[in-house]
Amino acid sequence: MRKPLRSLVDIRVGHSFRTRIENEPAGDIRVLQIRDIKGSDEIRTDSLPRMTWQGSDMPPLLKSGDVVMPARGDRYDAGLIRKS
Repeated sequence: MRKPLRSLVDIRVGHSFRTRIENEPAGDIRVLQIRDIKGSDEIRTDSLPRMTWQGSDMPPLLKSGDVVMPARGDRYDAGLIRKS
């Protein structure tokens, strides 16, 4: 029996930044970018840049075991989040 993917998993979208992400060592969150997903099946969060979240709502946070994939581009590689 076929089921829609949304009935099996939680599908969320990330946040689009309008400017370049600069690493802020004292930042409160780490930022996953599309380039971090391409060519890697496992993503280690300790290598991601930090930034201070200034959005009005909660950031779209990931947890260990989440599967991520880009929503745009010509390839749709998936990556597994491994928090370290």
